[in-house]
Amino acid sequence: MIHRPVTRSSVVVALFGVAAILASPVALLAQALEVVNHQPFPIRMPWLVRGMKVAADAPAQQVGDGAVVLVDVPAAGTARPLEVGLPESRSTPAVAPRDGGLHLKLGEADLGQLAWGVVLRKLDQRSTDATAADTMRHHDGEFWQLPLTFARTGGGPLFQTWSAEGSQDGLKLAVRIDVYRHGFIDLHQVLTSDAPRANVYAAVVARWQQPGATERTVSYDGRVTKLADGAATPFRKGEGRHHFIQRGADWTCARFASASVAWLHDFAPSFTYHRGETARAPARWVGANSAQLGQEAIRRGDALLSVTEIARPNLRMYQPRLQDNVLPGPDQPVAFSSRMILAGGAGGAGGADGARAITDDRADQMFVAYTGYNAQEKLKEATTRLRFGVPHVRFGTAYFPYSTLGENFEKWHMPGQSKETYWPLSADTVTNYTLFADDIRRDLRIAKAMGFQSVRLHHLELIAALPRDVQDAYLDFFFAELKHLGLTALLDVKLPPARVAELVERYRPQVDGVEVDNEVLIFGIDDRDVEGWKQIYAAVKAVAPDMPVWWTAHTNTGAFERMRKLDVPFDRVGAHAYLDSLDAIPSGRGYALAVADYASEVGRPPIITEWNWRFLTRMTPEDRAKVYPPIFENVLKTRCVPVFYQFQFQESLAMATRSLRGIRHYEQLNLSRRPRPEAFEMMKLIRTYGDPAAPQNVLRTEYQAVEVREGQPLRVKVSVTNASDKPRKIFATAEGPAGVELVLQGDPTPRSGAEATLQRDARTLDLAPGATGTALLDVTVAPDALPGF
Repeated sequence: MIHRPVTRSSVVVALFGVAAILASPVALLAQALEVVNHQPFPIRMPWLVRGMKVAADAPAQQVGDGAVVLVDVPAAGTARPLEVGLPESRSTPAVAPRDGGLHLKLGEADLGQLAWGVVLRKLDQRSTDATAADTMRHHDGEFWQLPLTFARTGGGPLFQTWSAEGSQDGLKLAVRIDVYRHGFIDLHQVLTSDAPRANVYAAVVARWQQPGATERTVSYDGRVTKLADGAATPFRKGEGRHHFIQRGADWTCARFASASVAWLHDFAPSFTYHRGETARAPARWVGANSAQLGQEAIRRGDALLSVTEIARPNLRMYQPRLQDNVLPGPDQPVAFSSRMILAGGAGGAGGADGARAITDDRADQMFVAYTGYNAQEKLKEATTRLRFGVPHVRFGTAYFPYSTLGENFEKWHMPGQSKETYWPLSADTVTNYTLFADDIRRDLRIAKAMGFQSVRLHHLELIAALPRDVQDAYLDFFFAELKHLGLTALLDVKLPPARVAELVERYRPQVDGVEVDNEVLIFGIDDRDVEGWKQIYAAVKAVAPDMPVWWTAHTNTGAFERMRKLDVPFDRVGAHAYLDSLDAIPSGRGYALAVADYASEVGRPPIITEWNWRFLTRMTPEDRAKVYPPIFENVLKTRCVPVFYQFQFQESLAMATRSLRGIRHYEQLNLSRRPRPEAFEMMKLIRTYGDPAAPQNVLRTEYQAVEVREGQPLRVKVSVTNASDKPRKIFATAEGPAGVELVLQGDPTPRSGAEATLQRDARTLDLAPGATGTALLDVTVAPDALPGF
C-alpha cells in the first residue's frame, strides 16, 4: 500500500474519507517513535505507523488511528523522526489536473502527464499455454483513456491528496494520489467490477507520457534491463513455468535532464474465486487468475504504459488451483498501489534522494525497503518501534525420521511402509525406534553442528496410524534429544484439534509453532475445512496462548485475505517455494518479497518453511554448489524473512524411485551423512545471515571426515574457535553410537552409545576471544559393531 503497512480492506473504506480525517486536529500526549534499519543501505521515505496518535504540531500527518512519518534512517542505524522535525524541501513535486489526468513537475523539471484507462476483452475460446503467454496482444492498439476529473480531497504537513473515479464497460476505477512535499508520490487504485465475470481479459493501464525522459530501465522479476522504444517486459514469456505465478515488473526508473523518478510497485495479491463441488474436488475458494496481479510495462515512444492485469489466463498445469480469465464480483474490490520516488529538480539537488540521478541499484534498494518485511511493535504505551528488515534469520531444516529413515526397493521394502508415493510412514522406524536411536541422535547432532536451530516434523500425522503409547514413547525420545541439544521443533500436522493441542501441551518448551495441513492454501480453501481450522486454532491457544499457529500458501497471499473474511485466525503468513531452472533463480526474490509485503500489511510475520530447487538436481554436485548460494541468498539478502526452513535435510531411500521418477534429490547430506558440496554453501549462508549469538557462530568448528577400521584405534583432533568477543569456558564431552568406544584425553572412562550422552569429563578449554582450542579423541570400533556411518 501507499504507506506501509495498511490492510487492503481499509483502503477501500478510507479511499475518499481522507479529507475528513485529516481536517480534525489531534491534541494528544506526544508519542515516541524509534526506527531501526536492519538493511545495509539508508532508507528515506514516508511510512504509516499503526496505532500512533501524534500532536497537532508533530512532524507527521495523522491518518485515522495511525500516523504517516517521514523516515530518514542510515544503513544499519537508528532514528527518532518525531524528535528532529521535518527537513526543508528544496524541490517539491507538484501535480495539476489536465486533460483527464494529472501533470507532474519537480521544481522546474517537467515530468510529463499521467492518465488511466481500462481494458476489457471477451474471450471466445478456452486459454492454452500459448495464449497465456501472449496477453500483450490486448495492448497492441490505441490507449483508451478513462476521463478522470481530479480534485484535491485532503491535505496536511506531509502530503496533499487528489482523487478521481470513472467507469467504462462495467469497470469502475477509483484513483487516489498522495503528493508529498519531500519528493514522493503515492498512487492508489481500486477497481470494482460489475461486468460479466467469466472468459474475459481485463487490465488497468496507467500511461505516463515522458517527453523529457532520456533513459528508462525496468526490473522484471529481479532482472534489470533497458526499456527502449517499442520494447516491453516479457509478459511471462521465457524459460520455465515460474514466470506465470510471478508478479512481473518490480519497478521502472525514468531519467530526465535534471531529475529522475523510480516507480515502485507493491505485490498486490489477486482475489479468490469460489468453485462449486465436482466429482473430483469439494466446494472451495481458489486463487483467481494468478497469485499476484500481473504487472507489465510497455514503451511507445515517449509514453510508458504500466499494465496491471486483473483477469488473465494461466498455464494448464496451474488451472486446477487457479481460476483464470475471471473478474471479481462487485463485493471484491481489487486494490493495488505504487510509489514514485523523485530526485533532482531545480538545480539538480533536493528531492527524495537529494541527488539528480537515481541509480538502478538505489531504485532496487528502495524497492526492497518498500515491499520487504517491516515489523511494528509497542515497547510501552507511548513508544512504538518500527523495524525495516530483520537483524538475522533463524534457520531450520526438515528432518522427519518416521518417514525418511525407511527403505523401499520396489519389490523389497521395510515392513510397515504405508505407501509408494512421497513421504510414506516407515512404521518400523517408530515401533522399533530404539534400533534407530543412534541414527537419529547422529542426524540431530549434524543439524546442530551445521547451524540449524529448529527441525520441522513434516506430516507428523503419519504416525497417528500407530498405537498412542508407541507414538508417545517415540516422540518423548525425540523431543528429549532436541532438548539436550538446545534445538526446537516445528509441528507440520493435520490431526483433530484435541490431538494437536495435546502434542503442543506435552512438548511445549521445544515447540516453535504449528503449521496446519501442509501447503493446503496453495490449492485453495475447502468449505468443509473452515470450521475445523478454527477449532484447531482455538484448541492450541487454550493450552498455549502464545503458540503461533498458521497455514501455508505459495505467493498466493489472497488466500489469507479469504481466510480473514471467513474469520479463520492465523499468526504467521506461511510460504513454500521451489525453483525449477537456472532461469528461475533471480525471480526467487519476488516469491519472498510478495509474502513479506502482505505480512507487513496485516501485521503478522512471514515464515518460509520449505525452500529449495527441484530439477537443478540433474546437474553434477560440483555445478550445483556453484549456483546454490543465490537460490537462497536472493531471499536472505532482502532481510525480509525472520524464519527460514530449508527442505530437506538428508537423502532417503524411503520413496519408491521407479514410480516416483521425478523425485528430487536436493538434500544437504548423502546417505553416508557426508555433506554434499551445497551443504558447505548452506553453512556459509547460516554464518552470514544467522544470529551472531547462536552457538555455531560463537563457537566455530570445521568439518572433517575420518575412516576408522575395526580394532585400529584412531586419535582425532577436534578444534574449536571462540568467535565471540568474550572469554569462553568450554567443557568437552564425548558422544557416539553403540559399538564405537570414545576416550577423551584426560578421561580414562570409555564411552559408547547412549552412555556417552550427558556425560562430562575433566577436559575443559578456556578460550580468549579469537583463540582456538583442541580436544583429542581416541576412537575404537568394537569387533561386534555394525557397519555404518
